This record gives sequence, C-alpha cells and structure tokens, in this order.
Amino acid sequence: MKIIPLGGAEEVGATCTLVEIGGHKILVDAGIRINNPDPLPDLGRISDFGGIEAILITHAHTDHTGALPVVHRAYPAVPIFATPGTQAIMNVLFTDALNIMRSRYEVDREIPLYSKELVDSLFTRVQAVQLGQSIKLCSGDISATFFPAGHILGAACIGLQSVSGESIFISGDISVTPQLTVSGMLSPVAVDRKFKAQVVMVESTYGNRMHANRAAEERRLLETVAGVVERGGRVLIPAFAVGRAQEVLLILANAMARKAIAPFPVWADGMVRSVCGVYTQHPYDLANVVRRQIVKNGNPFFGDNVGSKDSAFSAITTSEDRTRMAEAKVAGCIVASSGMLSGGPSSFYARYLAREADSAIFITGYQDEESPGRALLELAEATNPADRVLKLDGEAITVACQIGKYSLSAHVDAGEIAGLIDQLNPQETILVHGAGGAREALSELLIQTKDRKIYLPSAGDELSFEPRGKKRRPKNAAQTQPDPLAQPSTEVSGEGGTAEDETKSEEVKEEEVKEEETKEEEKIERPALPGSAEELEGVRAKIAERWGKSTIGRTFTVQELAQVWLETSGGAKEWPGGINADEYGHLRELFNQKESGFVPDPRRPFLYRLKRDGIGGGGVKGSGGKKSGKKNSKNVPTDGSALPLEQNAALAQVEKLLPPSTGLYRRGAMVAERKLVLYFNFPEPARQKHSDTLAELTKLTGWTVELNGETHQGALIETLRQLLPPTLCLLKTPGIFREVREIRAVLEYKATEGTSQAEELARLCAAFTVETGWNLQATFESGQESITLVMDKSAAANPKQPRLEINAAFNLIERTFSKSGVELLRKSLKTGAEGNQFIELSFVTSQIGEQHQATIKELEEQVGWSIRINPEPHQQSLQRMGEQILREADISKYSIKAWSIYRDKKELGVKLEKLEKEPDKEAIQARFHALTGWNLKF
Repeated sequence: MKIIPLGGAEEVGATCTLVEIGGHKILVDAGIRINNPDPLPDLGRISDFGGIEAILITHAHTDHTGALPVVHRAYPAVPIFATPGTQAIMNVLFTDALNIMRSRYEVDREIPLYSKELVDSLFTRVQAVQLGQSIKLCSGDISATFFPAGHILGAACIGLQSVSGESIFISGDISVTPQLTVSGMLSPVAVDRKFKAQVVMVESTYGNRMHANRAAEERRLLETVAGVVERGGRVLIPAFAVGRAQEVLLILANAMARKAIAPFPVWADGMVRSVCGVYTQHPYDLANVVRRQIVKNGNPFFGDNVGSKDSAFSAITTSEDRTRMAEAKVAGCIVASSGMLSGGPSSFYARYLAREADSAIFITGYQDEESPGRALLELAEATNPADRVLKLDGEAITVACQIGKYSLSAHVDAGEIAGLIDQLNPQETILVHGAGGAREALSELLIQTKDRKIYLPSAGDELSFEPRGKKRRPKNAAQTQPDPLAQPSTEVSGEGGTAEDETKSEEVKEEEVKEEETKEEEKIERPALPGSAEELEGVRAKIAERWGKSTIGRTFTVQELAQVWLETSGGAKEWPGGINADEYGHLRELFNQKESGFVPDPRRPFLYRLKRDGIGGGGVKGSGGKKSGKKNSKNVPTDGSALPLEQNAALAQVEKLLPPSTGLYRRGAMVAERKLVLYFNFPEPARQKHSDTLAELTKLTGWTVELNGETHQGALIETLRQLLPPTLCLLKTPGIFREVREIRAVLEYKATEGTSQAEELARLCAAFTVETGWNLQATFESGQESITLVMDKSAAANPKQPRLEINAAFNLIERTFSKSGVELLRKSLKTGAEGNQFIELSFVTSQIGEQHQATIKELEEQVGWSIRINPEPHQQSLQRMGEQILREADISKYSIKAWSIYRDKKELGVKLEKLEKEPDKEAIQARFHALTGWNLKF
C-alpha cells in the first residue's frame, strides 16, 4: 500500500491524498490553498502514478474540494463519491467560486481555474454515499466506508480495505465535541465492529493545543455580544459560511429563546444564507435538537420561529440592503462570510464597524497567518491609535472597535486526537493537515505513552506499507483504468446475488483461510531466536560486509534484521508467514540494549541504525565486520586525530552528555555541513545553562552544534502547570504568542493567610521566565488584568553594558514601575524620524508618565536607551478607571449612559441617568484626577 499526500501535509490547505491499495489507485479529496498564488496541490503526480480509478470526498470545505473540477477535467470518467450533504454544499461553494473567478477576470484578467460547464459535468459523475454506508469499488476489490466525522454537515472519515489485507483510515477534518448543528465524530467500531485500520492518517490542525471549554466559550460570546448591543453598539462576527455561521446563529437564537440574553436583531449575509438553506434540507444528518426544530418549524436560522418573539433573525439579500445596513448604525449582530475577513460581506461591514468605538468585531475560527482576520487579532493589544491600522481590500483603516476571539472550533485538539489513536491502535500513524509545529507537538504527545510508528510527510512524499499478513490476492489487481460502473453495495454479483451476499461469503472464506494457515503454522517449527544481545555480533558483521560504508545513515526494520539473523545462524532460510508479534517484541528488546551494537532512529524508534567506530559496546569498524576494541568504545579521542566523528557516533555523544532530563527532546545531524542540531524545550535557557557542555560536545565530535530556535509549546504549558502554587489555579488552556515570546493565562487566586495575589504572581512569573525564557501575563477571573511580571537573566548578566539587550531593558523597566505601583500599559521599541531608536512607554495618560520623570531618567542611565512617553491617552483604560471609581461610589454600571473623551481639554466625560441618590462628585473627580492626571466631567 502506498500513500502520497499531494498537498495538505505540512499545511492547512490543498488537502489531496493519492492512495494505492490492493493494486488500485484512489484519490481522497482535492482541495486548494485559499487566497494563495499557488492554489493547487501537486496534481501532476496522479498521471505519473498511472491515473486513478475513483475519487472520494471527506467533506465540502474548499481546502478539500476546490481542485475537484481540475481533476475531473483530466479524468472525466472517474466516479466521485460523497455524502448527500457534501454534494449539496459543494454545489453552493462552486457556484460562489465561479462568481468570484468571473469577477477577478473582469477586474484583473485573472484566468479562472475552471468553467461552469466543467462544474456541471463534474456533478454528473458524483454518486451519493450515506454516512455509515460501505460501498464496493474497483470490481469489488476495495471496500470504502464513510464514517461520521462531526465537523460540518455531511463530513465523513473514510475507511479503505482491500481483499489483500491492506487497510487505511483517513480522518479528513473531525470534531469529537458535539456541536449544535452536528453530533461529534463516531468511532469507526461503532459503525463497523470488524473495521481495523493498519494505517491511520489524521488531521493535526490543533495538534499543539487543548481547546477551551466549549460551553464556557459560548457563554462568554453571548455575554460580550449582548453587552455591546445593550450599549447601543453593533457586533460583526465574521464566520465560515459552512458550519461556523450556523453554529453562531443557533447559539444566539437558543440563548434568546431561553431568555438568557435580551432579544436583539440578528442579520446573516453572504454565502451563509444559501448554506443555511442546505442545512435545512438535510435534517436527518444533523443533531437531534436542530433536526426536531426543522421538522416542526422549518428553517431554524431565520424567520418568526427563531429566537424569542421579540427578536428578529433575517437575511440580507441585496447589495442595497447591505449598504443600508452598514450605514444605518442599528444596534444588533451581523453574521457574515468570509470567516477570515478576506473578502465577501464580512470585509465590507468591517470597514464600517472597525471605526466605531462602541462596536465590536469578534473572531470565532481559524485564521491563516496572512489573513486580515489574523492581522486584526494582532491589533487587539495595541494601545497607540497609530498602531491599530488594518488593511482591508487595499484600504488602511484605523481600528477603534472592540476586538475579541472565541474558541468555537470544529476540529479535534491534541488530547482528542491522542484518544482517537489510542482507540484505533494502528500499526502506523500519519499526521497531516497541520502547520506551525502542530504536527511535531502532536507526535511528541503520541509517543509519550506508547512506542508508535509516526510519519510526518511533506507534500509529495511517498509512504509504503506492507499488508498485515497473508491474504488472497485481489481480483483485477493490475487494472489501472477507471471503472465507471463502480456502484454502492447493492450491485448485482456474477452469481445472481448481491454484493452484500458476496461479501459475506468472502468473509467466511477468509476465516477458513486463516484457520488453515494457523493449523499449518502450528505444524512448522519456528526458527530459534537470539537469546541475548551479544549473539547479534554476526548480524552486525553481515550488515557491515554487505553494505559497507553505505550503512552510514541507513536504517533497518526489525523484519530485515530478523532475516539477516536467519542467514547468519545457519538455520531456516525464512520466517514462515513472517515474524509474529511475540518474536517482534523479543527482537526489539534485544536491539534496544546497548550491547546489541544498534541504536533506534531518533525520529522513528521502530527503525534501527548500526553503531559505528566503537561508540557503545559491540560496534563495528569499517566494512570488514571486525569488532571494535572496547577501549575505543568508551574513550573518544580528544586530540582531533579521529575527528570529525561519524554521524551516529556524534549523536551518541549527544545522548551521553545531554540526557532527556536536560530538556533535549530531539537531536539531528546535517551531514554535509557536519552540524548537530539540538531541539530543547526552551532553547535560550538551555544555551546558557549548558554552554560548557555544548562546547565540550564540539570538541569531542568535531561537529558544530546548533540549537533549534523554536520553543516547544506543549512544554510551555506543562511547565506553567508545574510551577503554579496552591493559591493560583489555571482556568483554561493559555494562549501562546510566539511573536512576543509570551504566554497569556487566565488564573484564579485562592486567598490564604500569609500570601498575597501580587506576591504569588510575581514569584510565578519570575520562575516561569527563568525556566523558559518566555514572559507570563495573567488575567484573573474577575477580568482585571495583572501587570506582566518577567525576570530576564540577561539584564543581570552584563550590568555594565552601555546598552542592554532590548528585552532585558524592557524587563528592568517593567520591574521598576511594578515595584512603584505604577500601571505601565506598554513598552515599545520605536524609530524616530532621524532613524534613531528609542523606547516608548505608554501609561493611562502622558500626565501620569510625566509624574515619574525622575524614575525614567534613572532608567535611561541603567538601560542605555533613550526613553520617551507616549503622548496619547489610552481610552479603554481611562474608561475602566472611571467605571471602577464610580463603582466604588455605589453607582451601578446600568446608570452609565455614555462615555466621551476630550483630548484637547484632557477630560473624560460621563453621562449618568436613573441615579438612586446624588453622588459626591467632587470626591469622585479628585480620585480620578489622582489616578489619571485628567479631569472627569459629569
């Protein structure tokens, strides 16, 4: 069996997988890279591979189906199999894609990928497969089962089995957590108890994180949306038209129906409208509650029966209505595609709402690195208006609105994937559909509890797998031409019965064959196994003799080494039926021992390499198979006469000097450059802590040593959990911000005698920074953000430097103001008009900063940088302080009608109404002026 990911391996996009199973060739999915100048997967490999006989689609999202017309143009007779829900959504998506391509051709003369005629032709080849149904392909040689995947309407995982014993489970995109629209993924054994996958190919979109609690995220979204609307603002929720938009609409409608939030108008725009119609047409593929809603009342997303009697859920159907809605400033919520603000109505509305301080844009889904949605999220922390600029459709917009992110993911997270793999227990696991270290982190998680064969292929890599054992050969195995007559399992067999009857008879035959093989094996005496690792010396010598210098870097399977053992032991010539599970386990135990002369491959521990040049007992030298002296096996020359060491010898020195307890989790070698690449959980602290060892490693091996600069994100979160004192509790999975090397956590403080929140947090932040080299920022459950406390050793390491390294300077500044009790909002490295760099400090107002000029002067001398004060006030912090002071004066937030800011007068205005008693305004104003340097005007 061969697996070739043509796209969507080390990326999220262009998912397309070529499978050769049982001598037949099948394509699973054909997606594109959205908004990418190179949109297509490597489709040329299909013709190189001899064509395909069938196309199977997991689900309708464009990154899994967008290239389907291009494939159909090359192979017009090949049948395409998909669920009814997937077919219906594909129809909507291709119609929208044709409109977009037509528009781009008219504006930019961009040539369309395909035509309407080609799409129409494509749908003539599509055949429906129900979720949970098995079909026969390729004249019955291949069985394909569509298992429910969760994720979106019609989404399926695909299981392929050949009559020759090969099997693979391809997950597509999956969601274990039940959603409002669709139930969670079903285990394959819940659909087919006999299904057992040799190979599992699984998505790893969120392989490096754990999702926040879904119910908590929904509550948080509802509260913030309702709060913005209650204050007269508008909310835009950019959402993927398929799946996410329907979820958001139901979240809002259900909350209004149960009176959890006050009713307000909700509008849906863009492709969301059409997809909601498709969902309504397929109620029996949806979750039970929404299915009953559809059967009883029709469309659950729009109309009089949605939400409460005072709410209005409606669709925007014309461009004129869209413009009126954008300009009307009516309080309410707009749900529109696209989900990444990369086009469509959401981008249009964002140009209006982004400028409104009382409005909000809330992101609820995955954002590509280059998408406007990702850029918007990165602006959330900016306090200077000059830094809050977003480009939408070529227009630069100063963002004044509130920005928020909510985790409503329709993908599995790392823990859920690990649970799935444990349940399926495949021989081999392939991780795809992951970027930014997600696959690597997931791989580390999967091998923590069990020794697994895990593959992280790149697009175009060809993976080959042997079948489980002896099975009958497939019929028509040499057939490579498409079989246009392939039908679901109701096709008639040659004996007049159905394919289902044929399948049953074949199962009986298979069991009979297995029983006969078992009886035959019992009669045959199994070859003797080596009793100890020392007995493998003949295997080492034979390998060195046969492959010579080519053994450097070569890996061997246990089966290959077992065959060499037979050749050297003078017994049987082959293993009857291959080595069994007990023999495999026994041999692995021997090969893992130091005395064996073999070492497991660092990335694929089920493969073995030959030790070289006496590193470890029992190594071999040269190609003659002579045993190396034991003196050399323990004493590596340090005079340079035998340097540089061979690759495996150098890696063995790494293992000896830097065990896993040092935080080293992977080691590699760039042979051509004689460079060792070391992967530590936290590279910067490791560089300082193990500097002497790294220098010694270079001296012993003759190789240069380089540390991978990426921090292990899973280790970041685990370290935080380990460092938490009993008084601090982590409420949800922290956010990781690689660009600023910061982890942000929501904590709960449990007060105990003799402790304080500030002291406990300061100790935690300091310990975390020393351990990881990253900053920790905490927000407490009450919503009041703590000051980011960090401790960077580089500041203390070189106190006499004229200019401190910038992060060390930032840390010293942060600690200084923290000790003084002054709220420092932001530190930035700026470049002046003359090209000179300086540090800019942002306070609530510049007046507060000016009160600490003496401290700033002292800091300038200590850090060696020019320091300036940001002249702009931070409006949100001013308002927050105003609300806090009013709350202390027993003025309810419901009495606050509106806020206004007067920069020229240095005043914050507040309008109050429905006061129970007249407040002491002079005391409130004095308190506000002391905290901000500004006046409060009633």
